[in-house]
Amino acid sequence: MVFSATPARIVNWLLLATVMFLFFRVEIYQEKHKHVITFDVYEYYSYLPRTFIEKDPTFAHWDENPSQAWIHRTEGGTGVSLKMSVGMALLYLPFFWVAHALAPAFGYPATGFGIPYEFGIFFSMWAWLGIGLYYLRRLLERYFSAGVTALTLILVVAGTNMDWYLFMRPGMTHPYTFALSAAFLWHVIRYAEEPSGRRAVALGLLLGIISLIRPTNILLGLFLPLYGMQHWRELPAQVGRWLAQPGHIVRLLGGIALVWLPQWLFWRATTGQWLYYSYQDEGFFFANPQLWEGLFGYRNGWLLYTPVMLLAIAGIAVLWWRWRAWFWPVLLFLPVFTYVALSWWCWWYVGYGNRAFIDIYAVLAFPLAALLTWAWEKRGRGAVMTGLALLLLAHNVFQTLQAKNNMIHTSAMSKEAYWAGFLSLEKPKTYWKMLEFPDMKNAKQGIYTIKPKP
Repeated sequence: MVFSATPARIVNWLLLATVMFLFFRVEIYQEKHKHVITFDVYEYYSYLPRTFIEKDPTFAHWDENPSQAWIHRTEGGTGVSLKMSVGMALLYLPFFWVAHALAPAFGYPATGFGIPYEFGIFFSMWAWLGIGLYYLRRLLERYFSAGVTALTLILVVAGTNMDWYLFMRPGMTHPYTFALSAAFLWHVIRYAEEPSGRRAVALGLLLGIISLIRPTNILLGLFLPLYGMQHWRELPAQVGRWLAQPGHIVRLLGGIALVWLPQWLFWRATTGQWLYYSYQDEGFFFANPQLWEGLFGYRNGWLLYTPVMLLAIAGIAVLWWRWRAWFWPVLLFLPVFTYVALSWWCWWYVGYGNRAFIDIYAVLAFPLAALLTWAWEKRGRGAVMTGLALLLLAHNVFQTLQAKNNMIHTSAMSKEAYWAGFLSLEKPKTYWKMLEFPDMKNAKQGIYTIKPKP
């Protein structure tokens, strides 16, 4: 087979090379910085050293080193549980084994922590990003030109808040779920074209790991009956096609169950329950979704910090005219996902931009590419659209630099602080006084107030 250096393939490799360069440039893995295995990643990862090094897979002896994970006692004090699932640990696992094998050879203790293991986490993210870009490229090339595909890939990676989680916070779930979502969508199309039990299993395995990592991502399953629908009246027929294949449904559910099995076994061993809600006092407030603030607010409003996705939303209308098979699934999925994501008690999700939406960038790549295609059909219109897209990309890169300089707070950004530092890389002298810290205790009750300033 002769390798064809298509524009999109070249872009994929350039994006991967850039991410690696920036990771080593920023040196987030060094002790003087904030590390890779920190915050949420610490708990995702903690299953691995506990199981394979400390031989304590149920965290029975966690009291001896309680700092290694956010562990809590279950009701009645009969066991312990972790807030995060085992999903990310499954994706880290091959890279953890390699790091563990190589650590002594490079003079590092094989403790599960330290630079070799930090590199292991980064390379796991880098590899999964490559998988995601591969599947997304193949998806887009089925419908769009080489140029549109290449530009869309650039915009999705460099023009959104995903860039922050590639080299500043590698190991967080979002690049992984982006990749898994792209692979899932690919198999949705392939199943629609040629239904088979094997493809049903693949869909189940992918939907299983996506939902195990972040349960709300089970909503991607809506694409199973919705993809290919030309009119909303066809929905019963679409569902009927699935119901007419009970063997495939069993295989799909079996794939999901297989991935979830380690989590069920862990819960059973640590809590005595097969199903356990590990988030304790954190939950959803479906009667009080923070839609406007979550989309446009200064505290990590998705479209404020990732405005290129406004183009993707506009592109949904283009799908109606040219790619109807994608119109209904995207149109119905996006509002449902947005409603659920912004009903979470911590709707700002603590980070740079509203990171919950990174998980669905593979979905939004379709309307984004559709809009670019529509624009490029006329030279003048295409030049304007391309210029606007690149301007929004540059704006995102600049805001990422601001976040790196601690000018965009992870949870307390205010209108005053945002505009005081707008188009500047120097933090305003009164920056900390401008911030508005949310009252986390009230937020867990669905009441969103600001802590009084001292």
